[in-house]
Amino acid sequence: YNADFFKTLLEKISARKLLDTGFIVVRIENLNEITFERGYAFSSRLLSDTASEFLKFAGEKDLCARTAKNEFIMVKISTTGKATSDTERNLIKALKDLNPSVRYASGSAVQNSDMSIDAACESARKGLA
Repeated sequence: YNADFFKTLLEKISARKLLDTGFIVVRIENLNEITFERGYAFSSRLLSDTASEFLKFAGEKDLCARTAKNEFIMVKISTTGKATSDTERNLIKALKDLNPSVRYASGSAVQNSDMSIDAACESARKGLA
């Protein structure tokens, strides 16, 4: 799904007051360099491969979106912090194994009762490392 779908999804999750929603954010930090050095076709394939890996790690209730040129987010419904961080760790390992020359940054967070859905998503973005 795309960024517009993602915004709508966050609004619906917020309206339904769902808790235990996890976010995994992954960015390709050197996408522009890769495009310049290896060309558009390689970058396009890299983005497609990244999306495919996301889908492999998503559960039945999870949703994935490409929210920016170099950013992907997985939304995990009814999850735990441990399950979210385990998925993030395994996903990043698989992505790095797929193409070691790519610099991935990732972060994850789970919404708790004290935070809004937007705050949880932003927390995952801020955790990019």
